[in-house]
Amino acid sequence: MAVDWLQKVLAHHDPLGAWPPTASSNRDYGLEARLVLQRLRGIQGLSHVRTLLAEALDQLHPGLSGAVEQQGELRVRLGRVAQEIRQAPGVSVGC
Repeated sequence: MAVDWLQKVLAHHDPLGAWPPTASSNRDYGLEARLVLQRLRGIQGLSHVRTLLAEALDQLHPGLSGAVEQQGELRVRLGRVAQEIRQAPGVSVGC
């Protein structure tokens, strides 16, 4: 999985656009994509990908990980990104 591909997926679904502290921001998600890719090792399934994604984004945007369950649109957008990651060629589960 390439950083530029993940950057496009993140920008397309724009999870930060659904989180009030960053909702008005227009991000390219370059740094976020790099942080997410560093964490995507040994994924166990879709919910695990979503958790890793939220934790990586939380490094740059503190509080995001804790807000995922309370904010439905944020949860949905992260879920869409996680689904695309999970279905990407070359992604193996349970490694």
